[in-house]
Amino acid sequence: MPSTEWATAFNPVDETGAPLPFEGLPLGVAITRGEPDHRHFWIEGSDGVRRAIEVTAFPLFAHADDMVGAVAIFWEPEAG
Repeated sequence: MPSTEWATAFNPVDETGAPLPFEGLPLGVAITRGEPDHRHFWIEGSDGVRRAIEVTAFPLFAHADDMVGAVAIFWEPEAG
């Protein structure tokens, strides 16, 4: 599955409920711009429940100008 399809499969939205395009998600920033990124947003789980998540992503380089991929770390923030 392409990263653009995977990253938007869970209907990511911002705090107003506006959809977030791939380029606006941390993984999208890491892949398209080659920069680390972090964001708090909401996704819809496979069970249909909307959840707040935190995501940090960063690109992986084999050499200074040779990006080979990206890593994204996802977690649900503690309530309260």
